[in-house]
Amino acid sequence: SSDLGVMPLNTATEEILHGITVNDPYQWLEDRELPETDAWIRGQQQRSSAYFSMCPELSAVEARVRKYLDVEVVDQPARVRDCYFYRKRREGQEQGSICVREEMCDTERVLVDPAKKGAFVSVGIYRISPDASLLAYEVKHGGEDRKEIRILDVNKGVDLPDNIPSGYARGFAFAKDGYFYAQETDANSPEHTIRYHSFSSAAPDCIVFRVPRTAGSRLILTGNAHRLAAIWMRPQGKDMVASLAIANVEEGARWHEVFRERRLPYGIILYRDRILAVVETVSRRSRVIEISTDGHEVRTLIPEEYGVLRQLVIAQDRIFVNYLLESGATAMDVWLFTGEHIGSVSLPTGGTVQILPVYEENAASIFYTFESFDTPPTIYGYCVQTDTSRMWHQRGTAYRTSSASVREVSITSKDGTPVPLTLVSLARNDTATPRLVIMTSYGGFGVSATPQFSVLVAIMMELGAMLAIPHIRGGGEGGKQWHDAGRVRNLQLSFDDFIATAEWLCQQGLTTPDQIGIFGGSNSGLLVAAAMTQRPEIGRAHV
Repeated sequence: SSDLGVMPLNTATEEILHGITVNDPYQWLEDRELPETDAWIRGQQQRSSAYFSMCPELSAVEARVRKYLDVEVVDQPARVRDCYFYRKRREGQEQGSICVREEMCDTERVLVDPAKKGAFVSVGIYRISPDASLLAYEVKHGGEDRKEIRILDVNKGVDLPDNIPSGYARGFAFAKDGYFYAQETDANSPEHTIRYHSFSSAAPDCIVFRVPRTAGSRLILTGNAHRLAAIWMRPQGKDMVASLAIANVEEGARWHEVFRERRLPYGIILYRDRILAVVETVSRRSRVIEISTDGHEVRTLIPEEYGVLRQLVIAQDRIFVNYLLESGATAMDVWLFTGEHIGSVSLPTGGTVQILPVYEENAASIFYTFESFDTPPTIYGYCVQTDTSRMWHQRGTAYRTSSASVREVSITSKDGTPVPLTLVSLARNDTATPRLVIMTSYGGFGVSATPQFSVLVAIMMELGAMLAIPHIRGGGEGGKQWHDAGRVRNLQLSFDDFIATAEWLCQQGLTTPDQIGIFGGSNSGLLVAAAMTQRPEIGRAHV
């Protein structure tokens, strides 16, 4: 086929997997350095350009996309002392710059401009020192996962000569005259390490903690102004286990083992001189406990509640917990270290809330974001003392479309299992059938598909399409049992749920196979590829 381009000579297209011979004519494309791979990519680009050149409506769509995307975007806000740090991308810019402004001053300073660091460079806030004088920021090239960490003097607005080479960042903590870090720069290293870098010494960074590297192992560093925690995670049989060691920041080379080989999930949080742990229960909900320096449970701070714990931050001795409720809504509850539940933060409804990181233990406020199918990401600042929220920034207020109509139904999968389905369309188009339907889902890693804003979806709904999101097995909507029902050997059930949704939409007269388009990325992309391969006739939408 001309789609395959010129296949390199002596390239095997078959391999035996688990006793089954699999034909893979695209296997050679995995080698990006092959001239044949480059020719194939250029050929696909030419085919795509030729196709879209025949679409007279494309210019109007391009203009609408530009109106959505070329807007001022603010994200990563954090307050330390009297300074607000955030990333801002102005209209016309490709990437956001890191900025700072003081609380009593409206004048902002640009601390890091990625445009000055070369093409295809992005930057982001990584850590902020407790006194707001130093910023650790990440630098990525071309969208890669690896990142370089650089240190900037906030007052002077200049980079220090100190930096961490590009690698996979596993943790960072500022110290009095330097910093501790865990950065995987060499995939062939026989060990994981935590190192200390001194601002005042030209000596090489010294290793303060080390553990063996094994298949699937990882070392995570977390810390605050008082303590460091080294969390060593690795497979053990069918389970993942973790060991925890702690050290005082002033004595970074003297480590004390708290516990060894405790089954995950077991998340560790340091706050002042306390060690907290988020423990997953049998029902896949969570409780928060405090543990002693010898690993024993001291007390339960937050008991197993009515939903799945998604995030936890601490400010002014209050614990803010973001829950996903069984109804699909989100809630933010507030607890004291005595174990007392003192209330809930009043949140917008009908969307998804995310709490943003807090870099200061005495923080007077926290930030959270809200978004829904028809509301772009909006940042709110919550004042701890007054228990009030105010809008801090909303993305693209000028392009907000009319309100979305959301309908929750249930369909029956291939094996008879009921699968929840969310249908979204603009209210003005809600009765039109049959119609174009765009369908996606996730169904992996226990992640729940919650309402989020998508430029693609917003524009497609403006054009009359309906969005369909089946909450397939493998996701987190139905707890641990629902997650396990769609993973490992049960993965096909996730595909069956997705395919059954497309069939149901056609049976109900809401659409036809020629009007269904399926899309997704990451785990969702794998889902879409499997559905497209197994049942190519279910989604044949075309321009």
